[in-house]
Amino acid sequence: MRKIILSILIPLFLLFTFAMIIGFSKNYYYYEFDRIKPEYELNIDSKFIRYAAQVIPEYLTGRRDNLEVPGFKNFFNEREIMHMEDVRNIFKYLIIITISIGVIIFLLMKKKDLPNIFLYSFIPILLFLILYLFVPFDKLFINFHLILFRNDLWLLNPETDRLIVLLPEDFFIRSFQKILIFTSLTLIYLFSIFNVLEVNFEKRDK
Repeated sequence: MRKIILSILIPLFLLFTFAMIIGFSKNYYYYEFDRIKPEYELNIDSKFIRYAAQVIPEYLTGRRDNLEVPGFKNFFNEREIMHMEDVRNIFKYLIIITISIGVIIFLLMKKKDLPNIFLYSFIPILLFLILYLFVPFDKLFINFHLILFRNDLWLLNPETDRLIVLLPEDFFIRSFQKILIFTSLTLIYLFSIFNVLEVNFEKRDK
């Protein structure tokens, strides 16, 4: 039972951790905004897009208490600001949940079981991958918002809301892909390391 719990908690811990790393990284927003180039659709100077790429993660991490973009009054409207406040609250809960999962993993972990546990941890990742491959992402995206948000503020209009142009569906698709990839690579690395260590320990004991 302990192995089953750990094989579920470990990938969740990694998924949540990488989700926060991406969500809180201004360099990631810089990279994605340079790729998406929302300044063309919004018809504004690209420097304000760069400012927004810094403002959003700083707001989500609590390093700033507003979404004001320097030099651009009312860059985000009231609806967008209220939605981002909801998003920031979700990240606050995510931090608490991730730390709690980390503590549980630490308490349940035993060195001799690690290779098998990391191997079994791929099962939840495979389920996520299957879900991603066989269920349209827009359906997953909508259900995700319906579960997490108690209002319809996330239903933005590209004609009136800049946030949805900055963060289109493609942004979230790529982010989800990266989170799955980083989690999988981390599990592969951990499995390889601890498998080698276990083999060495067994040789030493003989």
